[in-house]
Amino acid sequence: MNIRCVVLYATFSFLAIVCFAQSPSHFDAMPGDAAPRDPADHGVQVRFTVLDADGRLPIELAHVVIRRNGRFVTQDATNPAGLIRFRDLVPGWYNVSAWFVGYGTYVDSLHFDETHSTYTIVLHSKGKTEQEVVVTAEHELAVSHIDPRTAKRVFESETYHAPPTERMTELIQENVMGGAGPDRGGSYPGTTR
Repeated sequence: MNIRCVVLYATFSFLAIVCFAQSPSHFDAMPGDAAPRDPADHGVQVRFTVLDADGRLPIELAHVVIRRNGRFVTQDATNPAGLIRFRDLVPGWYNVSAWFVGYGTYVDSLHFDETHSTYTIVLHSKGKTEQEVVVTAEHELAVSHIDPRTAKRVFESETYHAPPTERMTELIQENVMGGAGPDRGGSYPGTTR
């Protein structure tokens, strides 16, 4: 796994944890909690369970976003049991989208009211793309022998390239990172001017 994937995953996880920690709804007991509220006073409470389509297992930290009439209403991430709850929503039609890394995005229009308040969202894994790759090439055998004076392997093939020096590696890294520029009169390591 390359470093960009690791950094992206760590950033995503950190943000999801921060959002999760700031949402008190994850720490409340969901089933059968306090007496039902009057929807006219407080709106509707809506619960979602986000599951994996293959194993029907809960997906932790899946993002669920709710919009109404094209405008953002609220969002949050699921708890370890794949559950999420939104409170105080005005009864009516909403656009709901849910996603998680490696899964397709779920999008649907749902009606929320006191009788329609519990939903299950099933996310489908994007899976792995399997494609056949055919590589054809000619291979030139590397000719080498051991130099009796130095006891080191000597390559005599045209395809052998010596590894880059430390300075060449630094220049390549600077160029990739955008730091390479014209020579400003400095000296290379190990040399004097």
